[in-house]
Amino acid sequence: MTLTTHIRFVDPVDPRAVWDAAQEIVGVPNGYHWEVFPANQRREHSGLVFPNAEWSAPADQGANALMWMWYGHEGGRLLDDPEEDEIEPGPPAYVELCLDTPYGAAVDHRPWIAALQAQFPGALWWQGECCADWHDQVDA
Repeated sequence: MTLTTHIRFVDPVDPRAVWDAAQEIVGVPNGYHWEVFPANQRREHSGLVFPNAEWSAPADQGANALMWMWYGHEGGRLLDDPEEDEIEPGPPAYVELCLDTPYGAAVDHRPWIAALQAQFPGALWWQGECCADWHDQVDA
C-alpha cells in the first residue's frame, strides 16, 4: 500500500519546470528516467487511454517518491477523466503532480508541497490520501 499526494497547479505553469523541481525536491538519483505519453494515446503497458498528457517515472529507481504528472494539451487545462477514482475531484488545473511513497516509510509530503509552493507562487492545491479535502495551504 502507498500514500499518494495530488498537487494541482491552478494557474498556467510550465509542466517541465514543475517536473524538474519535483525531481530535485524528492531527491532523484543520477540516471533517473521517465516516460512521456501524449494525450489520448493508448498506453502499451495497460491499454488505457487518458485525456491528458502524462510524464511517469518507473518504480524502483531509488528516488524518495514515485512520481507522475498530468498536464493539459498545449498549455490548456486538464480535462476530466471519467475513469479517475479520486475521492473528491480537484479544482480545475493546468498541471497535476502526484507523489507516492510506501505507508510506514515515515515520509512527510508536506515539506515537498511547501517547497513547490515557494518555487511556484501561483495558486497550488493539494490533497493527501488520508482525507478527501483539497487544501491551498500547508503547514510544513
